[in-house]
Amino acid sequence: MILNDENYHKGAWEHNYLTEARLGGEEPNRNRDLAEILSLLQMTGTSPGASRLLDIGCGTGRNAVPLAQLGYLCTGIDSSEEALRRARGRATGAGLAAEFTVGDCLGLRQFFTQSSYDVVLDAYTFHVFVTDRDRQQHLHNVHWVLRPGGYVIVLGAHDEDAPQGHVESFDQFCRLCHVEPKGVPAGRFAGGKWETAEHERFFLLARPQSMAGYCAEFADAGFDVIHKELFGEPGHAAFVLRKRNDEPSGK
Repeated sequence: MILNDENYHKGAWEHNYLTEARLGGEEPNRNRDLAEILSLLQMTGTSPGASRLLDIGCGTGRNAVPLAQLGYLCTGIDSSEEALRRARGRATGAGLAAEFTVGDCLGLRQFFTQSSYDVVLDAYTFHVFVTDRDRQQHLHNVHWVLRPGGYVIVLGAHDEDAPQGHVESFDQFCRLCHVEPKGVPAGRFAGGKWETAEHERFFLLARPQSMAGYCAEFADAGFDVIHKELFGEPGHAAFVLRKRNDEPSGK
């Protein structure tokens, strides 16, 4: 696979999910992330049964399905058809009617109506966008789909020493962050152990930010940061954002 400006955030993930499907194995335990998300949701004051939640980049439904089980009115969107096939199977197996939409998060306005959600969950999706243009577009879309005063839960990669220069292209990102997008050996969890599959490759690209860098991006896109923290193993940051009613700058 050759990654470029058009496919690095979309084609790479479809490839990754298809690789997982070929390898089989067990899905890693995500209880830590779900516990963090539930803690952050409490800060928003929203309640299950009365809150519409959009899970952006929902993947295989690892968060949307348990949140729907708790009573949140969940919708998931992801660009990977393979991931959503598994998400729908997970929801059906749990007897849930959670909705899943195949679509690119950068085209969010094609699939949803303005001001239609109380909460947006962005668990490791924002950091996948590496160019300034795509990051700004993603945040503007989230601002657009939220009701006035709505909330965003963001989980992402953190690096306090992350370069702060402008990134106009995927190639520039690779040079700036010393990344060679060759992919890393894939593998699977089987019997509680990790087995490496050298013949398969995952493309795990993200643009971590410092806390100050994240907060500046969120503020420019029309959000107030009402909570921020590092959590779990080093390199993870979590935020609760609230939508301001003014238009994002640069829109």
